[in-house]
Amino acid sequence: MALHFNSDSGTDDYLSKSVAIFSGHTYPLAFTAWVRPDDRGSENAVASDSGSGSSKQIRLGTVSGGKFQMGMRGGTATSSVHYDNGNTTWFHLTGLFIASNDYKLYVNGSLDGAGTANAPISDFADSDTFYIGTGVSSGTNIASKTWEGGLAEVAAYTAELSAGEIAALAKGFSPLLVRPSALVGYWPLGGPYAPTTIDPVGSNTLTANGGASVESHPKIIYPMPPPAVMVAAGGQAVRAMHHYRMLRCS
Repeated sequence: MALHFNSDSGTDDYLSKSVAIFSGHTYPLAFTAWVRPDDRGSENAVASDSGSGSSKQIRLGTVSGGKFQMGMRGGTATSSVHYDNGNTTWFHLTGLFIASNDYKLYVNGSLDGAGTANAPISDFADSDTFYIGTGVSSGTNIASKTWEGGLAEVAAYTAELSAGEIAALAKGFSPLLVRPSALVGYWPLGGPYAPTTIDPVGSNTLTANGGASVESHPKIIYPMPPPAVMVAAGGQAVRAMHHYRMLRCS
């Protein structure tokens, strides 16, 4: 089951951890996620920031009008693909942060937006808070950026994924099967994993704020054996995935 985030009850649902997810790394970086937005609003699905607001944040989510968007230090890349209020469709998003002035947004495996705003890696390499389901808008204010809808299969990479790798993720292959050596964090938020806040790659288990509920997970192809034994020394995903049978989970 995926997680469903909802702030209509008056309590913002999101997951977070005080961790510098990209610490010690330089460009390129990437976020990927399966998203099912409910509303045509400006919301963050995934974000990492230095605690000083959106000027030092990289993020992936949506923008008013029902389009998808990625951003870094005031610059954005917005999709042409859009959705309606009450949407029931899952979309796969990949945000590539290739260089300080080069970032690209992929929707369902296809390039659908680009940006060129200058953002030195020093702004993000030591970002000290990672979020799923929100992101700061200024200072520590998150209320206006809380996600409404489903999220699943969130991953953070320190690599420029190829077009073929992005297409594979959008076809439903788990990040554990796509460039696992570059994964620094992976949060399935359901499927065969429990609890839903764990990170089997980087050991960055998240803390829940609010009470996110569950909904049907997108169909994902995971490696076998069961996820509980797919972690090797140091918390890195087992590399020899091709030796295992596949488990398709929905």
